[in-house]
Amino acid sequence: MSASEQGGSCEPEQASELIVFLIGDSREEFVVNRELFLGASPKFLQLFIDNSENETIHLRHVEAFTFQQVLNYICMGPQWIYDGDVIQNAPELLRTAHYFQLKDLVQTTSDFLATAPTPWELTSICSIVNVLIDIGEDAAGARTSALEFIAKNVAKLLPTHDFLNLSSEALCEILSRDDLNLQLEIQLFEAVVRWGQCFCEHHSVEMNSPSLTEVLAGPLKLIRFHHMSRQEFEQTVLPTHLLCPEQEHALQSFWNDPDARSSDQAFTSPRKFLREKPRLYVIPEEEEEEEDHSKQNPDKSKRN
Repeated sequence: MSASEQGGSCEPEQASELIVFLIGDSREEFVVNRELFLGASPKFLQLFIDNSENETIHLRHVEAFTFQQVLNYICMGPQWIYDGDVIQNAPELLRTAHYFQLKDLVQTTSDFLATAPTPWELTSICSIVNVLIDIGEDAAGARTSALEFIAKNVAKLLPTHDFLNLSSEALCEILSRDDLNLQLEIQLFEAVVRWGQCFCEHHSVEMNSPSLTEVLAGPLKLIRFHHMSRQEFEQTVLPTHLLCPEQEHALQSFWNDPDARSSDQAFTSPRKFLREKPRLYVIPEEEEEEEDHSKQNPDKSKRN
């Protein structure tokens, strides 16, 4: 397959001006014009410099469909229109466009994802968010959309294996949000510990409390421990030994002094890590029904 066949405005050239890209493990062939793609981006320039004596370039981590979209974009310019499945292909196109340093294509694809009705899936959202955060402002629209999707579905996401694939930056971005759709803060803590254990195992780091504390230094600062119950803290958090004695003491003091909990003093030094405002926790449906029933029957509720 050649870029001239699929790319619209690309013209056939002499054989010496052509180079063959072998894409993916299947090594699907794409014949492109060196001169045309030389100025497409710094990444293409570097690829051609590194392979100046070669007639082929093999890119194993790029998919054929998305590479074809990249070629079409370079050949067609402003006339290019995205043509593919939103959920399956658009996120991968964003990843590929970022790899090739095609800033305009990144922004165009990001804007497309930000406005698409259902561009995200739980099974792939974490790996995509890693890329979106790595890209930065060029993918701001898609990043906002993806993080909102995670916030809405976080309770379903936390127990999954895909959650463990989040980068540290992406994990902290999620933990910093106020609108996570979950019932209990302890759910986040348990998921973060699992993430840290997976990180240690993957990077051959010794699995112990000091190592986990170091790995989770950033995420732990974003856990809002004072919104846990005292029982949750004592039964689940304390046994991990992930907090320093000063933090443990501050939290114990927080629960021991009801007046401090309702005053500004509870959020001043040395309790700086208690400053975060509460999240918008979700009330379980059963509790909502009981609450509504109590409002409708206040006398019966008082008798109970």
